[in-house]
Order: sequence, then C-alpha cells, then structure tokens
Amino acid sequence: MEQVEERLKNDVLREARSFGGVILGHEEVVGGATVGEMIPTWIHVDEGSVKTVREIYDDVKKEGWLVDYHR
Repeated sequence: MEQVEERLKNDVLREARSFGGVILGHEEVVGGATVGEMIPTWIHVDEGSVKTVREIYDDVKKEGWLVDYHR
C-alpha cells in the first residue's frame, strides 16, 4: 500500500509540474441553493503539500506527539 501511495504522490507532483504547479480537483459547494454540487477547482501543490500517510505520521511524531503508525 505504501508503494501505491508513493506512486500516487509522484503522479500528483508530475501533473502539477506540467500545469505550472497546480492540479485540477473538485470541491463541494457548501450552503446556498446548490448544496452538494461539485465544482472544478485548480489547487496549488508542491513537494511540501503532497504527502503519503507515513510521511504525515512521521511529521506528527517529529512535532512531539506520541503516535505509532501500524499498517
């Protein structure tokens, strides 16, 4: 699973590089008459904003939280 996550991260970063640092995502409209509608949105990403689950746990642990990562 970790290999799949690493490949997905690399795919996202490669796509972002080809589109000037952004990827196309979708956000759900909250409030108003169109609740639940999905709208396309360009999202800025870089090496620091795209992480695997393991990387997130490693960062949290470095911050001093007592967490363990098991899979």
